[in-house]
Amino acid sequence: MEKQKGYKTSIEIPMDEAYGPYDEELAEELTRADFSDFDDIYEGMEFEVELEDGSEMLAVITEIDGDKVLLILIIHSLEEIYYLK
Repeated sequence: MEKQKGYKTSIEIPMDEAYGPYDEELAEELTRADFSDFDDIYEGMEFEVELEDGSEMLAVITEIDGDKVLLILIIHSLEEIYYLK
């Protein structure tokens, strides 16, 4: 099928294919109060967090259930994506 100018599409990539296999030990459970600096939070939201050693990592909110917010910390490499805690 030949695409025309202005053609748009979207794809969905399952989280385990996009970020690697899920490891529950590498997830962090927080509360909505922990996000008081944000106007809004939502599943899939990415933001940078500062770790205890002063380094920064990318975090992704994977689930929001009432006051509970589950997120994972990730770092991208050129070849693979690793979950880190």
